Amino acid sequence: MTVEFATFDVPGARTYFGHALPYGLQIKSTKGGDAPPVDESAAALRHLGESGRLQELLEQHGAVLVRGAGHPSPDTFAKLVGAAEEGRGSHPHVQIGLAGKRTLLAENVWTANEGSPLTRFYQHNEYSRYTRFPTNIHFYCVKRAPKGGATPIAHSANVFEKVQSEIPELVEEVHKRGLGMKMVFRAPGNEAKVNSFTWAGEHSFGQELSPEDDEVTTRQKVEKQVRKLTDDFKWLDDGTLELTQHIPGIRRLPKSGKPVWFNGLVGRHGITRDIGALDPPHIGRDGMTL
Repeated sequence: MTVEFATFDVPGARTYFGHALPYGLQIKSTKGGDAPPVDESAAALRHLGESGRLQELLEQHGAVLVRGAGHPSPDTFAKLVGAAEEGRGSHPHVQIGLAGKRTLLAENVWTANEGSPLTRFYQHNEYSRYTRFPTNIHFYCVKRAPKGGATPIAHSANVFEKVQSEIPELVEEVHKRGLGMKMVFRAPGNEAKVNSFTWAGEHSFGQELSPEDDEVTTRQKVEKQVRKLTDDFKWLDDGTLELTQHIPGIRRLPKSGKPVWFNGLVGRHGITRDIGALDPPHIGRDGMTL
């Protein structure tokens, strides 16, 4: 193989449980010179996945930062991620119940949430307030913003320890009772002012909808998708779909067994506060009911 991996220290990395987060890997050509072709980088990542080494690094460090894999583009990223995950024996996560605006750029590659750049996003795990969630996610950046736009990464086992230390009564209640994560999906034509989405979205619950469907058929098709997440849902008079997913809120890492804070509480509280919806009737300045 004409590609090799060299480790490097990631600026700003932090140490958790004796391991750096993230772990840095630089892809290099054994022939020297410029970055190796994308196909060769993909083959090297596939081998890293098949060998079990990539899984080992993820379990130890929580995240791996790969550099030098070629020109940054959605198609390049799709090839690299696809090769690495196929090597690990993984399969793409199927999105159901997407509650945000995202655009598909390449195979299994999406934009981040396209909500207002003024909106603050709080600590969360991807789809952690759902009953179905991906085992891991991938990030890349085509062009770095001159200012802002950074995505800080936290170690969820460390977050659990912090919450346990500072708010033990909350951890105890979540452990005993679990969480009911309520979500509201508006009807088409009644979207929110910011971060608009509806239950009819292709990756929300509109996977099987057709333009000729009548209301009864439409609701039957939507409910079929909703039941893949929860049976706790209802239709409101204005056509809004309200559902609640019941999750444990605290999960454990498969390998180490460490408990992790895996839910949407921080984000739900922060966003609700930011839009002025903490008090009844919990309608924010963006017109959304939370």
